[in-house]
Amino acid sequence: MAVVANLCVDWRRKEQGRVRPPLCVARLPELEQQVYRCIFLRKMSREHCLEALAPRFPELTKATVAEINARLFALLTPQQRWQLSLRPPTLQSFSTSAGPEDDDLPRQMATPGPGPDDLAAELQQQRRLQDALSKLPAEQRLLLRLRYEQNLTLAAVARLTGQPDPFRANRQIQAALDMLAEHMGGHRFQPDRKNP
Repeated sequence: MAVVANLCVDWRRKEQGRVRPPLCVARLPELEQQVYRCIFLRKMSREHCLEALAPRFPELTKATVAEINARLFALLTPQQRWQLSLRPPTLQSFSTSAGPEDDDLPRQMATPGPGPDDLAAELQQQRRLQDALSKLPAEQRLLLRLRYEQNLTLAAVARLTGQPDPFRANRQIQAALDMLAEHMGGHRFQPDRKNP
């Protein structure tokens, strides 16, 4: 079992390298680092994160997890968030402190949260999204990246892309989302109404 565990760890490191948190996260208290690992690396929901961390942090509440998640989101740059969104969910244990936690495969397997089927389905969905994005024209990809990867307002997107006003930019973004939905199998997206 130890040989198989070591081979799995070696393969994961070869494929993805060691997962190290950004410096701004590495300086945070232990609880916040654990929430980062659960939500940003393992792609767990806040509820699953709470379940995974409750044995170690019994005073942890749903509101605290949400607050820490918001702080982490603000700490990370848009580029870091984008890179994390492209990375497949990790299967390492997040119940131990930073360091050689990825060497303990039995503990990884016992960690609560999404199972292998859930992670595989999420990875497949991410690949479908990347494939659908690659089929869009460059102008539409740019609009979506500015709006959703860089988190720019509609006014900023309009200004950067030469649109006359934010409403025109919103219509162009909605058209890109509709085309993206077609490429992904017909699921329609709702119009974007935030941050005009």
